[in-house]
Amino acid sequence: MQWVRWGLMVVSGLALLPLVILDMVIGSYRVSPMVVLKALVDGIDPVFNVPHDAYLVVWQLRLPEALASLILGASLASAGAVLQGILRNPLASTYTLGISAAAGFGAAVAILLGAGYVIRYYLPVITEPYLVVIGAFIAASSAALLVYFLSFIKGASPVTIILAGVAVMFVFSTGTSLIQYLTGNPDVTHAIVMWMLGSVTNVTLNYIPYMALSLLAIPYYVLIAWRLNALNLGDDVAHSLGVNVRNTS
Repeated sequence: MQWVRWGLMVVSGLALLPLVILDMVIGSYRVSPMVVLKALVDGIDPVFNVPHDAYLVVWQLRLPEALASLILGASLASAGAVLQGILRNPLASTYTLGISAAAGFGAAVAILLGAGYVIRYYLPVITEPYLVVIGAFIAASSAALLVYFLSFIKGASPVTIILAGVAVMFVFSTGTSLIQYLTGNPDVTHAIVMWMLGSVTNVTLNYIPYMALSLLAIPYYVLIAWRLNALNLGDDVAHSLGVNVRNTS
């Protein structure tokens, strides 16, 4: 049945292209699928000379959003699959482990300390997004280390790790709520809430190479997939199959 699995993966991958084209077609400014394809070609070599407004909509607005969505979806899906495989629990995720809450706290601190934002069309747009990303990354990494430290003290079983993650999640969520309550600036609170809700509206093509760095881990996940499958059979079985259970977990 291995060929069936690979066949489904190939078909799913090929289905992404028409879905991406459909995503760039739908919107308040309607363009046909053929115009989208011509605009994409014109971005490389101006052969078709599509209307300038359609070209800008495709390249400046919808293509960055579509690429960012693909990268985010692949990153989150692969990370969630690895977490669930290691912890042998379908509830395991960046949320239950407190990593997402910590990232939100780090972003809130960065916004509060002056990452900068402007109000456009009644919505806050952060002017220094890289500072917010750095703050979120530092806080998320700290939360992951804290969860591992707490679980290591009590014995690093999957249940202990998840319980430690839930505790860390509540701590950072409380910190974010306190920042929103005590800031005294409704625009700051609005900027924090909008960032935590998540959006790819303001993504540009300049962000895509940096976002694509998150995909570098996926080949490694594929290489260790057999170890994760072995872990689901239990530690004893995995060890008998040559898996270093402690290092993998």
